[in-house]
Order: sequence, then structure tokens, then C-alpha cells
Amino acid sequence: GTLFRFPLRQFGAKSELSSTFYSAGDVKKKLFESFGEDAAISLLFLKHVHSVSIYERSDSEEVLLSRVSVLSKHIPSLRSDRQKLMSAASRSSGSNCTEVISKISVAVEKKGLGCEQQDYLVVSCIDRRNEEIRALAGTLKLLPWVGVASPLPGVPRSNASRCIV
Repeated sequence: GTLFRFPLRQFGAKSELSSTFYSAGDVKKKLFESFGEDAAISLLFLKHVHSVSIYERSDSEEVLLSRVSVLSKHIPSLRSDRQKLMSAASRSSGSNCTEVISKISVAVEKKGLGCEQQDYLVVSCIDRRNEEIRALAGTLKLLPWVGVASPLPGVPRSNASRCIV
């Protein structure tokens, strides 16, 4: 896995990177809570990541704050779908749009709130038809990938449809 450390400075300490001071409470509130709101949606569009966990570590213990994971039964088909999209994106030219439609379930676990399942209908498309878009994607080192996720019944409305371009 990947570990991100957030070294916190003492108030008033000088930094060449930023003049903004963040306390441990600020990081927990602003970063972790805001990520927790969109973590399930984020997993739907990441190419190689199927689970993200956030822990708070002290000298004596690690405490799980939140975890989002694609349900294991969906991972094989998700990998296959993403491979299909990546293959379409790697073609030097093309006259088609490669679409993948998937139902993906994500488990969302939060400290003190238990675990819930959220189901989404995800439509992804790699479009290689337009020469201008292919050139721009190559210049920017990005994929000509568009994705839309819509919550299926039972998912809270705060996670309304999302789109990536």
C-alpha cells in the first residue's frame, strides 16, 4: 500500500512550501472528513486502487477513522472493464468509442458509524474518434476518458450523480 504522512509544524515555524499553518485538528477535519465525503465516488474512477483506509496514529496505537472498498465480488469484472478502457486508450488511432457499463458496490466504514454498502451504476467511455482530443490527451499525458456514476436506490442523495472528464 501507500502511506501518506502529514508532518505538522509548530505554530509560527517558517516554511518555504506554505505560510499556512495546519494543526492536527485542521488536518483531521478539513482533509480526512472532506475525503470521506467523496471517497466512494473516487474509487469508481481510479485505475488501480480498490480500497482506501484512513488511520490516526499515536505512539501507542493506530485507529481506523474510515475505509472505503470496492466489494471483492466486483474486483475481477472491474479490472477487466478498466483493462478494456486502457487498451482502447493506448491505440494510436481509432474510429470508435469504447464504452463500459458496470454496477459497482462500495463498502463505506466510518469510525463509530459502522459499515454501509453503496451501489452505483458507472458508465465509462474512451473516445478516440476526434483527432484534436487524441492530440490534446497525448500532450497532457491524460486519457480521453469520460465517466459518470449514478447512485442506485438506497444510496443517500448527497452522493448524487458525479462525472469525471
